[in-house]
Amino acid sequence: MQEIVKEILNELLSRHENLEPFCRKESEFPSLKIERREFLSLTKENLRGYVFSKNNSKAEAILVLAHGLGIGGAFCYLDIINYFVNNGFMVFAYDATGNAESGGTSCLSIEQGVIDLSEAINYVEKDKIMGQYPIVLFGHSWGAYAVSAVIKFHKEVKAVCEVAAFNDVESEFKYQLEYLSLSKDEVQKGCIELLNENERNIPTLFKNVSAMDGFDNSNAKIFLVHGAKDINVPDKLGYDLFFKKYKDNKRFVFKHYLDRSHFDLYYSDKAREYRNSYDDKDGYSNFNKAIACELDLSLMNEIKEFYLFSINNKK
Repeated sequence: MQEIVKEILNELLSRHENLEPFCRKESEFPSLKIERREFLSLTKENLRGYVFSKNNSKAEAILVLAHGLGIGGAFCYLDIINYFVNNGFMVFAYDATGNAESGGTSCLSIEQGVIDLSEAINYVEKDKIMGQYPIVLFGHSWGAYAVSAVIKFHKEVKAVCEVAAFNDVESEFKYQLEYLSLSKDEVQKGCIELLNENERNIPTLFKNVSAMDGFDNSNAKIFLVHGAKDINVPDKLGYDLFFKKYKDNKRFVFKHYLDRSHFDLYYSDKAREYRNSYDDKDGYSNFNKAIACELDLSLMNEIKEFYLFSINNKK
């Protein structure tokens, strides 16, 4: 069992560099102005931040983006970032501890995503330029959990878009073990071991924080995007829980796709069809990112309008 626990922790929490075909290049977005910054994590690691903007463009808000776990950092979301910059937002994104250009030999814990995001928000608020704007959040997967949970501590956030968030760490670990078809006793034992290892580096304030802790302790408006074919974060770990509790709450907007999975939730039909048909036997050397990363503009425009409504309406 200890070997299984080590394998899961290594897969989730080991250091992650930017991976192909997910990472995008700055040259793909020539109009995107990128300024590199550094700020400190709570463990005093140097974290890489990026300010994304457009020349001679006035922003409506600052969007802070939190990336997922396992494929790299902020540059895996340049298509999303470029969209928002071109539609009236300044964006601050960063590589979390143990990812891409940031320091750290590991990601430390699942809750580290929340911890680093909290520090990123603090950094944004202290900045002379970014601190002038209302704050909205966007996160995918690990980042979606982070943007959901962090608003427990940052009530100033106006709106959140979470894409494929799980609610809590214990359920996510349990699912990882169940996926291996272990017995109930093995799952229970393994989950305890995983939680104990995960909690070693977590400050008390952030221990066991869940997405719904954030939702319940904030007035931010929430836009949820999930896919029924997601095997990384299945509906039972997030969407089903959120919909059951908040379906009648006017702060929440639910977007559930029957035909989308974990990594294609915000891409067009054409992009998803290309991704599903692509054969990576050549190591993605012929992978066409322009096709594969074509955004679902209908969804993106809906998220944009949701943000704008949220920052201009207090009710």
